[in-house]
Amino acid sequence: MKKTLRQKEIQKPKTYLTLIGLMTIFILLDAYIQGSKDQIFVKFFLSIFTIPLFIGFIGYAHDYKKMKDLSWLSWFKSYAFRPIVAYVIAVTIYAFLIYSGQIETYGFVDYLFKEYPKYILRHSYDAFFRLSFFIAMPFYSLILYVFTRYVQDMKKYFYVLLWVSLLSLTVILLPQTFRLELGMIYIFLVEKNLMLYNLIFFATGVLLRHYVFNIEAISHKIIVRNATYTLFALLITSLFFMLNRSDFFSSSSQTVQTIILSFQTFVIYVLNFAILVQLAYLIQRNIIKPIASLQHLGKIYQGILLWYGLIIFISYRLSGSSVLTYDYSKYYLWIIFFTFIFLSLIYFLRNSTKLKYVLLLEIKEF
Repeated sequence: MKKTLRQKEIQKPKTYLTLIGLMTIFILLDAYIQGSKDQIFVKFFLSIFTIPLFIGFIGYAHDYKKMKDLSWLSWFKSYAFRPIVAYVIAVTIYAFLIYSGQIETYGFVDYLFKEYPKYILRHSYDAFFRLSFFIAMPFYSLILYVFTRYVQDMKKYFYVLLWVSLLSLTVILLPQTFRLELGMIYIFLVEKNLMLYNLIFFATGVLLRHYVFNIEAISHKIIVRNATYTLFALLITSLFFMLNRSDFFSSSSQTVQTIILSFQTFVIYVLNFAILVQLAYLIQRNIIKPIASLQHLGKIYQGILLWYGLIIFISYRLSGSSVLTYDYSKYYLWIIFFTFIFLSLIYFLRNSTKLKYVLLLEIKEF
């Protein structure tokens, strides 16, 4: 690293957990809000910023210096075993619930032994309800472990992941016909499961844990700070949102639309990177203070992401069985009710070690 970086260890309290908890709330809001992100600005804004920043601070939670001394078995037990097991269990349960209506068509026995396994396999890569995190995070951690154990050059780690991210981002921007030809490879590596284009945010978070960027020296040239920067992000996303809904965009050729969307994607990518660096700077200067309730959510984010799909599923079913009878007001009331029950249950049972282990309601602090 250049001299614009200087070594610094994380000091408790772990403020980054506050931001992980906040991003978890934003992920829930994005999932709960019904409708297309192209029609609802809040959903559009959340979909742009939440996931990259969330992954960035999950990377921030990884102390690579502690990982390099782990054996392969120890790494697997600490970073991969529980998320993968949770993923398998969740996919099995969600697939059964979502397609339980097919029991009447096939009969219980034929459904259970013939059709149900097909649905499980289908959704093992479809990654509904953000379950892709339980595959992507162990994979990101594995890459970090390999580099720290065998390469031990974090600059190479950063640059390799940067190029992988940009390459996968380029694939996303290719015409849909080409992406369809890639089939399962594209779905698993890029679009749904591993989300390789987000690797750079994870890598940046890892490095920001141990290095403080000398932002004060470049802030006036590159990064507009704090409230002004937030307003700038809102302005950019507002312009993109209005452009995507405009008659000009809808009447443009496929080539023009691709160019516009590519430009937007690049700007948003850079914007997320700058915001991640800025937030890390604010944490390390103790400008962002820890908030106990958000820190608790940051610790249990895996449990929340694992089971919030049940809240959506049950609320949807209780709000109407068809498009004609569906009641959005009931849906949101049920969402609020079940989310409150779920978070209250987690809070009151927070000291139950066995329950937290079984439901994956709390993660190992890295």
